[in-house]
Amino acid sequence: HNQISNSLDENPNCAKLELLDVMENTKMQCEEETDKTDEMARSFYSRAPLSNDNSPSSNIIQELSLEHQNSRGEADTLPRASKKSSKLANIPKEALSALTDLNGPSLIPRMEILAQIVDSVCGKVEKNTSNSENQPWLHDTIITLRGMGGVGKTTLAAMAVNLTDVRVFFDHILWLNLGNFTERSGRNNLTYDTYLSCLRQLCHQVNVSTEKLKCEVVLQPGDNDTKLAMKMIQAMENSKAEMSNILEGLKILVVLDDVWNHEDLELFNFGEHMTSPFSLLLTTRIYDQQPRAESHFINVGVLNRAEGHLLFSTEAGLDASCLSSDVITIDNIVNQCGNLPLIIRMVGRLLKTCETIDADIDLKDLAKIMNSAAQPMNLAPMIGILDRSFEFVTDEISGFAMKFYFSVFSRVFHRGDYLRPWVPCDAVNFLWEALSVCEDMENICDAFGKYKLKRTKDISELLFVMGLFDERYMCLSGQTETVRHFRLHHDFMWEYGKWFSSKVDNVNETLAKYLREGFHLHDIKKVSNTRSESILKNNTVKWNRIMVQYFRSSVHHQLSNLQSTKNLIRAFSMDWLPIHLINADLFHEVSSLLGSEDYIIERIKVDGIENGIRAIVSLLRLLKQASSNCSINVGTASLALTITSVIALLYDFLCKLAQFDNLAQSHQAEIGHSLIMLGVELQKCSKWATSLDYFTDALNLYKSINLNDDHPDVLRVIEHIESCAIRSIFLVQRDSPNKLRLKHADILCSSGIDKSNISLELSSHPGYAIVQSKGTYQPLSSSNMFWEYVFLGVGRKDSSLVVNYDGKKLYNVADGNTICTSLGTCCEGIPVALRSKVQISGDDKTKIEDVLKNFENVSLFSIDPDGVIYPTLSPHLCLGLSCYPSLYLVSRKSPNRAVFKYFSELKKSCSFYTESSDTELDDKFPFDHQSSNSFGVSLELVSHPGMAIVPHFTEIVNLPNFHGAPAQGMPLGLGPVECALSAKMNEEKHIITTNNFKGLELCPPGLGKMEAGRAVHLLSRVEAYSYEFVIHNDGTISPAEARDVVLGFQVPGTAKISH
Repeated sequence: HNQISNSLDENPNCAKLELLDVMENTKMQCEEETDKTDEMARSFYSRAPLSNDNSPSSNIIQELSLEHQNSRGEADTLPRASKKSSKLANIPKEALSALTDLNGPSLIPRMEILAQIVDSVCGKVEKNTSNSENQPWLHDTIITLRGMGGVGKTTLAAMAVNLTDVRVFFDHILWLNLGNFTERSGRNNLTYDTYLSCLRQLCHQVNVSTEKLKCEVVLQPGDNDTKLAMKMIQAMENSKAEMSNILEGLKILVVLDDVWNHEDLELFNFGEHMTSPFSLLLTTRIYDQQPRAESHFINVGVLNRAEGHLLFSTEAGLDASCLSSDVITIDNIVNQCGNLPLIIRMVGRLLKTCETIDADIDLKDLAKIMNSAAQPMNLAPMIGILDRSFEFVTDEISGFAMKFYFSVFSRVFHRGDYLRPWVPCDAVNFLWEALSVCEDMENICDAFGKYKLKRTKDISELLFVMGLFDERYMCLSGQTETVRHFRLHHDFMWEYGKWFSSKVDNVNETLAKYLREGFHLHDIKKVSNTRSESILKNNTVKWNRIMVQYFRSSVHHQLSNLQSTKNLIRAFSMDWLPIHLINADLFHEVSSLLGSEDYIIERIKVDGIENGIRAIVSLLRLLKQASSNCSINVGTASLALTITSVIALLYDFLCKLAQFDNLAQSHQAEIGHSLIMLGVELQKCSKWATSLDYFTDALNLYKSINLNDDHPDVLRVIEHIESCAIRSIFLVQRDSPNKLRLKHADILCSSGIDKSNISLELSSHPGYAIVQSKGTYQPLSSSNMFWEYVFLGVGRKDSSLVVNYDGKKLYNVADGNTICTSLGTCCEGIPVALRSKVQISGDDKTKIEDVLKNFENVSLFSIDPDGVIYPTLSPHLCLGLSCYPSLYLVSRKSPNRAVFKYFSELKKSCSFYTESSDTELDDKFPFDHQSSNSFGVSLELVSHPGMAIVPHFTEIVNLPNFHGAPAQGMPLGLGPVECALSAKMNEEKHIITTNNFKGLELCPPGLGKMEAGRAVHLLSRVEAYSYEFVIHNDGTISPAEARDVVLGFQVPGTAKISH
């Protein structure tokens, strides 16, 4: 590199040749190195076709490659990235791709900029001091290539990391294209999931297992948007520290290509936590208004006159004699291209393409076209230039057709989480064929014939030759043979396709306008943004549905006899069909596809268990994202049901898979990881009870493979279990061992200091705090009063309530609501809640003055110096916990379900229920007295040996104003069998207690759908509630109106009971 720099002035052409020679040699070395990796990948991806037997899941174990298991095991032993195995660091594949997409001779050696890049990344820049001399390594160096889109920033970065100086200096050169993860939102682009995906890519590039990245977001039911955002940020910072630890001790260069928000930059500045040399090289078209002190900016401008001439002539295939005679014409074309390499290269290729298709256009004709195609005033400059580049097709229908087909590609082959994906060539041809058979495409198809585009695949070839498409040969999912793939060459092409798609509402009407008036695109009347967005959305849905219908009807039935087509169908069905269904708003169809056993098996065969489930989960996230912009009305509840249904099918499949006897321990661990992943997705849908089941199954699986209690996987799943198992807060006796104490009591009890924004973290339960038990408030009314409430519990401290205290009341900072005891009363066993201000309908308040006064009194709290919180008017009580896990509804398959020991006796008791005395009833009741307790059936459990359903407290809880009338109740839980309740079932199928709280009935209080997570109490009869239960033959008990849920706990059973 130094020799090339020194000889640049003497012989620029020689310098260029030497640079290209260096890059070609390093490219060949990298290809040799990556060939070995590709061979291993092809071996791993070699999978047998699906079994035709009745149980395809029975063969999945044999389909999981042993080589895959061995390669994972080797990577898992690497705690950190290792030094490079040779003198030169590997060249990132993205960098090679950026250069191989260009012709070698067309690479313009902008040596001055390259020299600045190399000196900067290798720590040779001069400090801005009076003593200006080369300094040694400047730690944590950030180098920014800054310039408008299309000036060649990515190409320069790729050329730089190919150079020997850079490869010798660094142990690893890593590359991320951040532009692929955004649709130019203008805000912080990276979500936690996207960031984690980026870190996984970096781990793969340094050959370290992604198992090292386990800094997950642990959700809790009461997390609001602000708290969730804080958790995401903290998890991203923790993941950043983990990645820094992986890279510690090595010289690292990370290239961040196409950065759109400089806030993202900080997430990849791993050097903050490293002692070894670290550099960031980023490309961006955004100006950083608050640069870091160690940042070094290199401005990349457009090409100069000589560089523009050279690039155009090379791409156009012009010889030296042409250059001397047409300098002015080439000057004109280069100027019309804005001296941008991207556009010059594309226009040069257009001229060369004209020879291929026998278009009667020469250099001067092209210059006239570029000059005459004036840019519309309402277009961004780059969009206008791209639109102008199609003008070489002199037939206006054909020119419009090329723009239209290109734009359709950008909308059909588009993922919400990846801007420019690679698409198999045959899949692209499917799209052209699908469009060609549409009713309104006849004129366009006829026009293509004028340019020798007789076959649909010729369209792809032409777009590639024009420079609009990149190409790469790679394997289809699950296949070993490489096939040709295309993608958009630059993100500007995607933006152009989006713009064009939003302007053309109807193909026939557009063509009719041309036939009448001589249509030009810039003659289109300016359309409002709202109208443009509507057209774009409608076109996206329409074109994706065309693709789905054509694939199903034509390809699947007519061409499936060819083995190559079979492979394509399998790959297309797995990778692209779900995307098309999502983009077409066919949400129920995509859920059916993702939840089918065939699809799950195929995904796992290709990617492995954990990565296969992760791929499906990523599609579910895209489904959720797409629903927010859906053109049809899809309710939140309906969407959540669709997503949870797919997750339930994945769960069932994993449970069946885990039961195989010959399953390797590594595969069992992957199943555990997948269950955690699914559980977290359920939490996002507020299915907390079901997610707890998934986490519990994962824990049981880890225990079955003998993982220690301090194993990272065990600790991780326990964190998630605790996030779901929030324990309710009640009023308890002041001397109770289960009372709560606040950590920051000294502040709350002090006078004369600000008591705002105080976290309710606990000293009695280190690491825990007072939290909301749910994320949303529940409405409640009584008489002419209305309010909203949410119960409080004890959960992880990172979800702690933050309050203001005025010496009387505790106000939630997030919404201003107050902490109070429920239902306007204070007695042992009353739950504690956050309550909104009571709203009163009507003007007459005289009848409810006492109730309002009680509501005010139960909001008054005092705090002792030791942190105990107690009702000011009931100082003998305080906030605390029950010592028992609460009884609530769980899934019928839940590992936390309650299985009753004497269920058959309880079922029979309804035949002998009578209002007679207990003695008379005992004479009629024909069961063993070991199962009875005070003339009832003991609610002892076989699922939890030695345990039973017990009351939380010893005294009945009086509810003076429960739905407008007095009532009595008792929260229930899991406790020792010595404290077991006894009960009988009456003819109405109500379960009624017979001992301590005789006459109270089992009830899941509340209105609406009964689902997992609803608490179950003892309660006196309330007309609005349901008390009817069904006893199943497996010993479980369900509400009669919801037989898919049963009684259970937040604690798994220890007995082995089959599902």
